[in-house]
Amino acid sequence: MDTQTKRPLSPDPICFGPFCLSITERVLAKGSVPVRLGSRALDILIALVERPAEVVTKKELLARVWPDLVVDEGNLRYQVSALRKALGEGRSDTRYVTNVSGRGYCFVRPISRAASPPALLNNSLAHSPAGLPPSPTGMEGHDETVQLISEELMARRFLTIVGPGGIGTALARHSHQSGPSIAVRCLLRELETWPKPGLVSHVDSGSHSDMNFGTFQRSVAAIKPYLHALTEAGAKGRGMGRLRIIGLEAEAAMFAATGGINTHRGAIFGLGLLCAAAGAKVGGLADPTMPLGDVVVRLWGRNILDGPVQLHSHGGEARRHYGAGGARAEAAQGFLSVYEVGLPALQWGALIAPGDTEAARVQACFALIASLEDTNLLHRGGMSGLRYAQYAARVFLDDGGVGTRNWRERANVVHQSFVTRRLSPGGSADLLAMTLFIQACEAEFFSCRR
Repeated sequence: MDTQTKRPLSPDPICFGPFCLSITERVLAKGSVPVRLGSRALDILIALVERPAEVVTKKELLARVWPDLVVDEGNLRYQVSALRKALGEGRSDTRYVTNVSGRGYCFVRPISRAASPPALLNNSLAHSPAGLPPSPTGMEGHDETVQLISEELMARRFLTIVGPGGIGTALARHSHQSGPSIAVRCLLRELETWPKPGLVSHVDSGSHSDMNFGTFQRSVAAIKPYLHALTEAGAKGRGMGRLRIIGLEAEAAMFAATGGINTHRGAIFGLGLLCAAAGAKVGGLADPTMPLGDVVVRLWGRNILDGPVQLHSHGGEARRHYGAGGARAEAAQGFLSVYEVGLPALQWGALIAPGDTEAARVQACFALIASLEDTNLLHRGGMSGLRYAQYAARVFLDDGGVGTRNWRERANVVHQSFVTRRLSPGGSADLLAMTLFIQACEAEFFSCRR
């Protein structure tokens, strides 16, 4: 599309989430309150909503916002950051603008055309701190329904729940209480994803001769009770010391089930903390709108890095030799790789390969490999192995990722190259499972109808 070409627009306001944008009047409002937004950031927003769910390249945006001027890309990043701040990204788990690495930006929220701007809300509820009534305390008799919704949320970003008034909110809250079950399903979804370079799946054992699909299945079954225990500990406000004890018990159960093979140590640590954070939300110890990563930082961040170090772990050795942060640093920073890489890549994969949830998971896996200093890769291949893995993943993504017809064959070529070099990005696999878990727990698009 030519950079100066605009799609025909309706004069009606464009609405997304709580916002309405009038392009003709160049006004963005949240409800009935105008949002303060600079002209450059507003130009970027208009360019993105004109082409929702499409990548608008950096070149196109620079030409649109700064016509006839030569400016650095840093100016574009600054204005996008200002736009995200104005839309509230960072204060909640809702995302409007996704960065597509090396290409540009994409507006990922659904939009609609309103016949007229929303009316001014004068009732006291609209001006309350949260703008919402108190959330329900619980429900009974919907376990099967909750399980179905949880599975659907892992496969789709948008759901319509049809039932009596309040059913969507109640079921969404009850779904959070099913965090451990969701975590288990996410571990299995990660296992059932292929091709993942060098990693074990239901198709093959990747770069491993000591473990296979059955080994991981036994491991998942063994650690499930401890994910429940971690969730309950989070709901009761337990400290990091208690969480570590439960984690060590989970590791012992894992080793007993696998014959001493480490299948899920990283997942027990990271996914266990996220389960505890989900429990803290249900227990009223954290703002229910706060992202799980932020809950982890607020409740346990200071103590994550202070615990005892396992001297003979592969990750510990890689950290000492190469200075890589590893799982502890990732958790202490609120799982930034999940929020900044995994989730956007998962959303982008769903857009470029609609209806293929496995493709979206593969896209997220490759994106994580391309960006993460994976201590498993450092242990197996040293710095050269890590750099090769990151390069191979980036080439796959730059060539279209899962958006091409032959993506599976191309991904398998990378997979086999990892197997030949005995490379296995286990840290990326753990983060993929965490990405799926956070997506399922923090999915915000519930459309509820009476």
